[in-house]
Amino acid sequence: MGKLPIDQLIPGQCVARPVTTPSHVTVMQPGIVLTAALIDRLRDLGVQEVWVEDAPVDVTARPPTLDEQLAALDRRFADHQSNPLMLELHAVIARQLVEEHEHHAHGR
Repeated sequence: MGKLPIDQLIPGQCVARPVTTPSHVTVMQPGIVLTAALIDRLRDLGVQEVWVEDAPVDVTARPPTLDEQLAALDRRFADHQSNPLMLELHAVIARQLVEEHEHHAHGR
C-alpha cells in the first residue's frame, strides 16, 4: 500500500483508504477500483493524493466460478470444522453464493 500523487494513479488500482477533498469531504471509500473517469473526477475535486493497494486490479479478468468460490470458502473454514457457529456461518455464506449465482444465471 502506498500514497500516490493524483498524476501517478492508473486505472485498475484499488483505493486503500478513504479519499477526501481538500475541504475534508469523503468522496471515495476503500475497495473502489479506479477508472480513468474516477481519477479525472478526483482531480476535478482537488484531490492531490490517494492511498492505493500495491497491485492494480485486473478489470479484464473473469470473475470466479461458483465452484471456485465455494472451494475458496471451504479453504477459509477448513480449520473450524469443530465450531458449530463457524459451520453455520459457512452454510449461510455458501447459500448466499449459490443464490447470487442463480440470480445472475437467470438474468434478473
